[in-house]
Amino acid sequence: MPNLKKLRLERVTPWMTNDDLIILTQGTENLVELSLLGCRLLNPDSLDIISKGWPGLISIHLEVLSTFLCAFLWDSFFIFSYFTCN
Repeated sequence: MPNLKKLRLERVTPWMTNDDLIILTQGTENLVELSLLGCRLLNPDSLDIISKGWPGLISIHLEVLSTFLCAFLWDSFFIFSYFTCN
């Protein structure tokens, strides 16, 4: 599906793992919008998979993720904000 631009997996993939995410990136390199809601098995490594698998991504919506990933995203946001604003 090389022409796929938007992918919304919302509350249909609670058991998605990083391995599943890697498979999903194959053949969808032109994705610009990604929405993953309810994927509780993803972790901080998922962000690396997303950034490398979809380099042209301009919009991402992550919700109801694992507590660990949410804490990581929160910390990353403040680090990113600090370096982009200073």
